[in-house]
Amino acid sequence: MKTKIIIVVVAIVVFGFSMWSYQSKVNRILLEDEVIIKDEPELVGDFRGLLPCADCAGIDTVVILIRDHPNSGDGTYQLLEIYPGKSEVPFTSSGRWTTLRGTDKDENAIVYQLNPDQTEPVKYFKHIDEKTIRLLDTKGNEINSSLPYDLIIEE
Repeated sequence: MKTKIIIVVVAIVVFGFSMWSYQSKVNRILLEDEVIIKDEPELVGDFRGLLPCADCAGIDTVVILIRDHPNSGDGTYQLLEIYPGKSEVPFTSSGRWTTLRGTDKDENAIVYQLNPDQTEPVKYFKHIDEKTIRLLDTKGNEINSSLPYDLIIEE
């Protein structure tokens, strides 16, 4: 009888230890996930400039790119466009952006593809440097023009 009690006690202790070890592992995984979730979004840039316009003085444009978390290749964006002299009411758009690689002229280019939440067309911007992005055409190709298509981070 004492042998059965000892076996039961040992089994309970072993089972309890294995459950404690399992729960500890689960808590560690949850904690790691929580750290990932708590990573702060990161501002890639607040890019501004006056883009060419076919029937107005230019499109006053602001693109704000926010990375989901550090080292992420995607995130959310806000786009604001004002057509001075035509309409002072800003056109706004928002959605998700993702990073692509290459254009028709530069296979190593970093390209931000802006995917709007609504039915607006996708926009593409080439990463020129840490403070500059350049508008690409509707297919993500570089625009062959002497007109300024750059947006910059103003200090």
